[in-house]
Amino acid sequence: MIGLGVGIDYALFIVVRYRTGLHDGLDPETANILALTTAGRAVLFAGCTVIISLLGMFVMGINFIYGLSLGAILAVLMVMLASVTWCRRSWVSPAPSWPPRNTTAPPP
Repeated sequence: MIGLGVGIDYALFIVVRYRTGLHDGLDPETANILALTTAGRAVLFAGCTVIISLLGMFVMGINFIYGLSLGAILAVLMVMLASVTWCRRSWVSPAPSWPPRNTTAPPP
């Protein structure tokens, strides 16, 4: 559940920054660079902070907590790296407008 929560949070953080760049008139490549240099850096910092806090669970000395913390650490690490790498691969073109516009029909 921790991996799912931080995954959604991190991906939305980067996507919102990318779409803000598109809204401001940047081309997709520049908006991508802007999103990853600003929000991507924040995602990496937040992910490392979560991992460090989960490492604190090893100090408790309870054996079954070790497995829980190790699983959560691996989930956060994978989600953090995926949000920084896979989000940018899915931004080939800007999002289509909704509802789709019929460009062949004459204006009313």
